[in-house]
Amino acid sequence: MRTILVAALVAAVVAFAVGMWTGQGAQGVAAPHKETAYERVMRTGVLRCGYLAWPPSVIQDPKTGELTGIVPDYFEEVGKATGLKIEWSTEINLATYLEDMKNGRYDAECSGGWSNALRGKMAEYTDPIGFFPVVAWVRADDTRFDADISRMNSEDVRIALIDGESANLIRERRFPKSQLIPLSQQMLDVYFEQVASGKADVVFNDIGSGMAYMKANPGKIKYLKQPMRVIEINASVAKGEHDLLGLLNTATKELMYDGVVDAIMDKYDPERAQFYRVRSNYRLPE
Repeated sequence: MRTILVAALVAAVVAFAVGMWTGQGAQGVAAPHKETAYERVMRTGVLRCGYLAWPPSVIQDPKTGELTGIVPDYFEEVGKATGLKIEWSTEINLATYLEDMKNGRYDAECSGGWSNALRGKMAEYTDPIGFFPVVAWVRADDTRFDADISRMNSEDVRIALIDGESANLIRERRFPKSQLIPLSQQMLDVYFEQVASGKADVVFNDIGSGMAYMKANPGKIKYLKQPMRVIEINASVAKGEHDLLGLLNTATKELMYDGVVDAIMDKYDPERAQFYRVRSNYRLPE
């Protein structure tokens, strides 16, 4: 009798363990399935984009809120190619956008990506539609770094950076002795003004953004011709969202091969002075 009871107890324990391992409780009920971003997009027919205004990649009209620029134009074409509605639902916060995307506040980050390895722990990045060099911006009359950019690695050099921005890695890796002047995301509008006003000596940013500031404020700043790093122009989705990533990559390839992406890039960079193109120079067989 005791042997039978022991055997029954062992069987019950094994059944419970198997149930827990397979996601079923004691009543055999499976744990509820959490809808993925891809499944939500397919169910609703809407891709919710998180965005950050960062001209010329993402340009927001201050009066209407309408978004234009390389990335919004590209995503509108993605919508046409996939039959999805693109909804510009949320302005992202650089410090929290990875968690926000993971928690489903939006389906994709649609601001240009700014990928790096640390962010890669929580995000999947689409294939690039182009690249842009990040350069150092300094005051127009500051010649300290013209001949030797390593001069920035000094305690008397102040580098202004926005918290959560990829440009932080440039300072940490190449100029760790410099002083950090921390900025918030709310200071985007006065980013280059930090250098122009003398509050900082250097900021790192793309050529297009700095040229837009120079157009409105001539003679205030300049950029050093040596690129600090090259950044992909892409988008990101939450870690593990491979189905949604695959959909966006398939659409991207179609738009690349059809010449749509090049047309968008040429619209905002007609002189090809701000961005690098993805090579797609195919020729017909002779």
